[in-house]
Amino acid sequence: MSAIADDYHDSEEPEDRRLSALEMAVERLMPEERTLITLVYFKEMPLADVAYIMQSGSAGALSSRLYRIRQKLAKIINETK
Repeated sequence: MSAIADDYHDSEEPEDRRLSALEMAVERLMPEERTLITLVYFKEMPLADVAYIMQSGSAGALSSRLYRIRQKLAKIINETK
């Protein structure tokens, strides 16, 4: 989780507050997006394995999807500030 939180680093906010905001943002994602974030960042599964499990095609396609989800998380976090 802290790997994602680093993407939204704000030197003004303590790490525990950033992690809390991130957790709340993850809860607002669609179920499939939450699953993807959980498998990649919490379970630290390789993208190829996650792509197979989620039947998402290639690891490259999954990487693009993760990028979009991280952008969505950033938007959610910024809206709640």
